[in-house]
Order: sequence, then structure tokens, then C-alpha cells
Amino acid sequence: MHTIIAVVVVAILPAICEEFFFRGVILRGLLSSIGNKTIAICSSALFFSMLHMDVNGFLPRIVLGIILGILYVQSKGIFQPIMAHAFNNGLVIISCALSAEPIEKILSAEPTNPGPLNPILSVILIIWLLQFMNSYQKMKIIIDRLLRKNNK
Repeated sequence: MHTIIAVVVVAILPAICEEFFFRGVILRGLLSSIGNKTIAICSSALFFSMLHMDVNGFLPRIVLGIILGILYVQSKGIFQPIMAHAFNNGLVIISCALSAEPIEKILSAEPTNPGPLNPILSVILIIWLLQFMNSYQKMKIIIDRLLRKNNK
């Protein structure tokens, strides 16, 4: 039961709320006001990392914010960043499980020690996720073309 609560509280809800705010509001606003995608993505990533108020995770969160910003811009929607964010947050739960860190710790205010596998798993799984989402985009284009062809 604690694992299900951890998945919802740590992986799913923050991903949805943070993506709607940081990519759906902040990044979209920066894109329309600044016009420069690189500056807008980097600025929103910096803001994303700063608001988490965690010195140890500051640089990794900027990288995550940039990846999520790129997904938002490329996919022209919020679904892919939400999925990637939830996936990344789920890595915390997996890392805690692999390092025998109690799930209750990630639900409390106590800092967690996800172990040495977390950075390695994050890099490997985010690369895999980006490849999966790229394949998803290609499949979606093919399916859309087939549907349009059948509707004619």
C-alpha cells in the first residue's frame, strides 16, 4: 500500500502539477514573450530547479528541466513532459527500493539516499524514454496518415 501511495504522491501528482505550471504556464509564456526557444527553455529550467530549493539536486534538475522543455516544444503539448517527469520521479522509488531505503522516507520530509544507481539509471532510462517518445511520434504520424487516407 505504501508503494502505491509513493507512486501517486512522488511520481504522478508532482509530474502533472509541475508540468502544467512550469511547461504549460511558465515556458509557454516565455516562448510567446521572448520568442527564443533556447533562452525560454533554459530560463524555465532554471526557475524549475530554483523552486525545488535543493542545492544538491540543482544542476540535475536544470538538466531535467531542459529535457522536459525540449519535449514540450517538440511535441507541442504537455502529455510527453508529464510522462517523462513521472518516469523520472518513479526512478526515485525504484532507486530507494534497490538501495533498501524505506518507502516511508520519500513520503516524509526526511532526505532520501537513493543510492549510487540513481544517476546511472536516470541517464539510461531518460535516453530510453526519449527514444520511445521519438518512436511514438513517428507511429502517430503514420497512423494519422493512414486514418486520413481511409477517411477519403
